Amino acid sequence: MNHRNRREFTRSPSRLDVEVTSGTASITGSLRDVSIGGVYVLCEHPFPETTHVSVSLVLGTAPDERIEAAGRVRRVDSHGMAIQTEEIGVRSYQHIERLVLLNSETPAAAQRALHGTRNRFPARS
Repeated sequence: MNHRNRREFTRSPSRLDVEVTSGTASITGSLRDVSIGGVYVLCEHPFPETTHVSVSLVLGTAPDERIEAAGRVRRVDSHGMAIQTEEIGVRSYQHIERLVLLNSETPAAAQRALHGTRNRFPARS
């Protein structure tokens, strides 16, 4: 079994702009992929592993068309950083669900995978 098949959450490719902050430091980049469990951000200067971060993605022009989550940098490589979701609000969770389903190569499998995750993360306002 390869690493991709061991993933707990269905990942979908996505190319949205993202801002990652930790304290007063901020990094902008692009998403490579997104899941309920986290995101991979393409960037030149990622935060170090274990850094607590806030992630913000703008989906549209309305203020509520935004994904905001808190997490931790789990992996850094030459292309960017993998961030594990630790806290996410209900509205942001719903936006990620839609992104995963709309961008998934296998929407039926993604739907099944998403079904069991709805109460998994502590809500944040």
